[in-house]
Amino acid sequence: MRAEVLIPPVTNATGRVILAAIAEKANEAGVRAHVTSDYKGDAHWLVMWGIGADNRSAIRDHHIRSGGYVQLWDIGFFKREKVRGFCKVSVNTDYATKWLDATEPLPQRWEAVDLKLRDDYDPDGHIIVAGVGPKQRMYMGMSSGHDCWEARKIEALRKRFPGRRIIYRPKPRRAAPVLRCETDAESPIEDLLRGAALVVCMHSNVAVDAVLAGVPFESEDGVSTWLRDKPYTPAVREDFCRRIARWQYKHFEMGEAWRFLNGVIGAVA
Repeated sequence: MRAEVLIPPVTNATGRVILAAIAEKANEAGVRAHVTSDYKGDAHWLVMWGIGADNRSAIRDHHIRSGGYVQLWDIGFFKREKVRGFCKVSVNTDYATKWLDATEPLPQRWEAVDLKLRDDYDPDGHIIVAGVGPKQRMYMGMSSGHDCWEARKIEALRKRFPGRRIIYRPKPRRAAPVLRCETDAESPIEDLLRGAALVVCMHSNVAVDAVLAGVPFESEDGVSTWLRDKPYTPAVREDFCRRIARWQYKHFEMGEAWRFLNGVIGAVA
């Protein structure tokens, strides 16, 4: 089996480290990897960092139509840290949601994260609206003006919850719409979640943070939608965490990641 590891010049430092490790460890799983800066499309696997830039979405779609599989890597679900932290992966789709029921959770990977579920929920507490990052906004063709998604959500929440405190949480250190509401891009998300009643997001990792905190959330897309129509109990929340922990790896774990992902596509081939 062959893999094309696509590293365009615009790839950030974290992506370069992860993709280089993927290329280096491929042979441990019987995969012959070659690194390219422009898409060639001559391998079974295509490996990319992110999808919200350049023409990567079109490249992904073309590779799938040609009968291949695509690994999409990005910053991880838990203990997010550039370069040395966990990075998440999905196969073909932007999010690994559909794969969570198709792959067995591995409790050891969740335990290795060394996080505990909390109970920070307050039904009378504030509401957090998590903002969309600039790359994702561009990728989805979303407005950043006065009628942006965040502004519409905040207005709808004010009608649903009159008088309730609403905190807009833009992505830290990113360009974001300026809205007429309380805004906090600086506080650690764990602090903002303490005593919250609800988190509202488009498809943010903040939904995963809410799961850890035991705060209910509303998410339009993303891996957290796996929890829709399921009871929001500690047992179900932990099952979710175990499942998504299977889909994130550090740069030195790429041999294990390759074995797992080859097994995933082998099961559906």
